[in-house]
Order: sequence, then structure tokens, then C-alpha cells
Amino acid sequence: MESYPYPHLGLTFHLALFTSLSAPSALLQRLIHASTLPATSEGNAARAAVNFAFIDAAMVSSKLALLTAAYQACLAEWDGAMKTKSVHSEVLWCLSPGRNITDALRYFGLSARSKSLLVLHICPIAGPHASPDDPHLPNNVEARMRTVVQGQLVPLETLSSVTDWSAIRKVYKVSSDASMLQIQKSATSNEEKERQMNIMADQTVVSVVAMKSV
Repeated sequence: MESYPYPHLGLTFHLALFTSLSAPSALLQRLIHASTLPATSEGNAARAAVNFAFIDAAMVSSKLALLTAAYQACLAEWDGAMKTKSVHSEVLWCLSPGRNITDALRYFGLSARSKSLLVLHICPIAGPHASPDDPHLPNNVEARMRTVVQGQLVPLETLSSVTDWSAIRKVYKVSSDASMLQIQKSATSNEEKERQMNIMADQTVVSVVAMKSV
């Protein structure tokens, strides 16, 4: 897991990548069940236990793209302009190139078919004198992630190995872009063509996410 503090926001983004998911359906049902519980101590505890953004890693082009979406979600919360009910679900909406919340959840959220998962937790920065059991400390956040997600925690640098570039180009509609067509014509090999197309797709995704609220 990696942690990214944003002092001007007073927030930290904690991000982890899990692969080889063993029970995505069970986790999905747990999220749905927690969301339906009443606002009692038990219901609040159930929701707090899964208070993360769960993003299908196959649909994320880069760490920068996801962090950009998280930042945009926080700005929306700050401005009182969120389209969803929480900052974590807002991240999914910010990732989506469209305006439909259902599509954002369908394309980028956890599903029963998910094989890898990016788990994001946005929370206040833990102070220098935080107690060891402070829930905002990175080691405590990671421990909660490991408890919730049944999978293998791997370095974020391996994200590109699980990215579904074909699906990303389709969702963001970049396959027919003039730059993409030029790459297909000029690349000296299939490997080089794929590499350049992936770079171009990621640049497009980051731009789309950054401009989502404009």
C-alpha cells in the first residue's frame, strides 16, 4: 500500500492493489448489505468497515489517473458539488468519461467478475502525535484493507500488468483518435504499437478525468 498526503487538503490518499481475488461476489454482497442497514451502531460499524473506494483495476490506466480522480472527488466534496453520496463513490464517477452514475459503477466498480482491485481510502492526515491505534495511520488502514479484501496485495508498479487496455480504449472512445491511427500506421512492430497506444490512452484518460468537472 502507498500513502499520498495532501497537506493543503488535510487529507491522505491510501491506495493498494490486490490481485488474485478469491471472493469478489462475497465482497460485493457485503457492500450492498452494509448500505441497506439502518443508522444504528451496528449499521454504522458495518459501513465503516468497508469505507473504501473499490475500483476494478482492469479499468484504471495508471496510478496518476486514479489519484487525479480522487483529487477531483475531494474538490467536489469541498465545493458541495458531489454527484454521489460519498467521496469514495465520487471517485468512480470522476473516473468515468460520461455523466451517468450507473455506468460509472458498472464500468469502474467492483463486480462479481473482478480479478484485481484497487482499494482507496481517503481520510484525514494522521498527526505527528497520533496514537498507535489511530485509524488514519497507514499501517492501520492497510490492516483493514487486508481484512476486507480476499486477495494478494501487490506493488502498485504492477498495475499495468492487469490493465485491460482494449476495454479502456473502448470506454474512453480513443481507438479512432487521429493520434491512435497514426501510431497504428507508423509503429515498427506490434509490441511498439501496443506500447505507444497504451501511453496515448493513459494520457487521454488523465486529461478526461482532470477536466471532468469543467
